[in-house]
Amino acid sequence: MAIGGGLLYFVAPIGKNSSGTRFTGSEGQKLFILGIFFAVFAFGLSVLAAGLWQVILGRASKSLVNAVLTMFVIILAIAGFGRLALSLLE
Repeated sequence: MAIGGGLLYFVAPIGKNSSGTRFTGSEGQKLFILGIFFAVFAFGLSVLAAGLWQVILGRASKSLVNAVLTMFVIILAIAGFGRLALSLLE
């Protein structure tokens, strides 16, 4: 969660008109990268919630575990299809 949130915080303001580090890709590529960082942040947040649930109640919730695994598969699918779409557009 900290990695995804930190990347979002530091990378989101980078653009072609900003001072300092420059991003040389297209706007579509920038949005894809930011989407992946957001997905990593959301996955970390869901894992944190499932872990807190288990610590507080002393047992794992099957629905939370299924939600976390589903989110992980969705992140992998977004990354794969996004990468494929970007390579086809170039």
